[in-house]
Amino acid sequence: MSPQTNIAKPNYEENCCNCGQTPTVEIYNEKGILVHSLDMCGVCTWGESACLDPEEWN
Repeated sequence: MSPQTNIAKPNYEENCCNCGQTPTVEIYNEKGILVHSLDMCGVCTWGESACLDPEEWN
């Protein structure tokens, strides 16, 4: 059995519930199916200022 690989993608339609910024984080599985929609931006999710850029999420 291979390990499951999830990918974080930006959602520019929703604002962060903590700070109001966009994009918020959505998690998709290896088949491209949305498995979790976070209400927070990358910075609030991971606690790193570098995560303002979605390229830093994966």
